[in-house]
Order: sequence, then C-alpha cells, then structure tokens
Amino acid sequence: MCMSSTKVKDSVVALFTCQNRIFVIQRQPYLTAFPGYHSFPGGKVDRKDSDQPFEIPFLRNHNAKLMHALCREIEEELNFDLVAAILEGEVEHISNFGFAITPTFNPIRFHARFFRIELTSEIEFKADSDETAWAGWLSVLEFMNQYHQGQILAAVPTLRVMERFAENTNVYNAQLHLSYDPQYEVPSMQPVYQVLQIPVLSNTLPPAESTNAFILGDEKCERFLIDPSPATTSELTRLVHVVRSFQITGVFLTHHHGDHHQYSNELAREFKVPMRMSRDSYERICKKFGADYFEQLKIEFAQEGDVLTKWLGKNIRI
Repeated sequence: MCMSSTKVKDSVVALFTCQNRIFVIQRQPYLTAFPGYHSFPGGKVDRKDSDQPFEIPFLRNHNAKLMHALCREIEEELNFDLVAAILEGEVEHISNFGFAITPTFNPIRFHARFFRIELTSEIEFKADSDETAWAGWLSVLEFMNQYHQGQILAAVPTLRVMERFAENTNVYNAQLHLSYDPQYEVPSMQPVYQVLQIPVLSNTLPPAESTNAFILGDEKCERFLIDPSPATTSELTRLVHVVRSFQITGVFLTHHHGDHHQYSNELAREFKVPMRMSRDSYERICKKFGADYFEQLKIEFAQEGDVLTKWLGKNIRI
C-alpha cells in the first residue's frame, strides 16, 4: 500500500471580489470532479498557454504562463475578457491570494494558485452552463451561513479562502490546502458541515487506494464512525488518533465488503462501543471470518428505515 505518486499539475483559480463580496460558482452535479460543489472559476494550466509576458498593468506583475491560463479559463467559463476589463478600468488590482496543493491520497493532484481580482463593480458574468449549475455574488457571511446550514458542498481550499478572506482581505501566499501530519494521523475534512470525511488507505480495488470513512452525528446524540477499513495496523493507529477526539458512540457498517470493515472490530474494541449493521452483513462477515471476529462486542442489528442518528437536528435514516 502506497500513497499516490501522481504528478502534480499546475492550475489557476480566479477570486473575483468587489468590496466584501466574492463571486462563487456551483459545479454541475454530473461532473466527474467535485460534482455539486461550490467553488471558484479556474482550471489547469495548458501546455499551449503562452509564456509571453504581458505589458499591461496587473498581469505583468505575475508569472506570464499562469496569467495566460487565468485569462483563458475566465474567457471559457465566464465569457469575460480580463485584458479588456483591465484596459477599461473595471479592475482595481490583481494579487496573489494563496495556493493549495492536492494531498497525496488523491489520484489527481493540482498545485492551484489563487488570484484575487478586485473589481470596481459586481459584473453579471455569463457562466458556462455545461459546467456551472449556479453562479452569483455572496458575502463571506452568506456563504458560511449556508455552509453551516448544510446547504453547501465545499472542498478544503474553498473553505480556507472564505475563512482567510473573513480574517484579512489582504492575505498573501496563504496555504489553503488540507494540513495534517501523515506520520501520526489520517486526513479528514468536512465537505458538508458536521459530516467528517476520512479517506483511509484500504485494501480496495485498484486503481483506488482508499475508502471514505465518515463520522456522523450531532454532539448531543449518537455519533457513529461509518465504514472504517484501514489496510494496515499502522493506518489503524493513525485513524485511532483522529477518531479519539470525536467521542464516537458506535461503529456502523453499511455492508459486508472487506474494504468497508477491515479492523472495524478492533476500532469498536478500542473505543468500547457497540457495532451496528444489518443482520445480513453480520452473517456474511461471520461466514467469511468466523464468529470470533465480533468476540466481546455488542452487536446491534439495523433495518432499512431505522433512524441512525441526527445531523443538524434532522433524522438520518438508514
């Protein structure tokens, strides 16, 4: 088992701002990468993007190839000519806002540079409907309120941008990517508020290398670790390190496949909590691994329609 060694590709992201508001898009739900997520316009740097320096204000202050890629992506996604806007006085400044590097557990990795483009007024962009389900201007408060209500899907860099923008609108070279110590812990993130996603290295089917475990449940009700399946004892130790701070009350298995339950019994013993699953999953696992797989563990059987726990006060049904 090894982390992905995929080459990191360069990409650019446009943060259009006007005073205290920022332009946000929601990606179409049928896209392969981050479907339905809220994010910002941008994309990867193409080999065909020129490295000829710009002579106009703002663009000449930055890496030429990145600026050509930024202009191209903005034109393709928003039908907006950034060069013309600069020359017509619609842009106040363009500055480095920060960067994000996709973690090693992701099979597709990018080194994304975020450029803040401050406009004199809010422009009604014509977003490409093939990639964009919704687009509009939001304040940081509006965005975070929607996120905290569970209405927004957002990757770590998007959330970091909003947090940094709220703290200081003049941030430079901020690290916007997920930060964790791979020696002691597995990565974790909250693409949906109060739903912890934990990509754990597992014995899954190639080319995948990990299976998403989740921690779900409000603080005042049952909180479950769902489908933990670390591939090795060392990965188990790293997972325990992360889970320990969430005070789980149970381990829940969605089904019997090994890449969704390996070492789940050890985790239940470690945290002294019961395991919950369907009777069918229980019988299939016992048939393959023996009844002692669940030795000294309390097993609770679940059925379709049962309430597992609550999320933001709402019932989560199986």
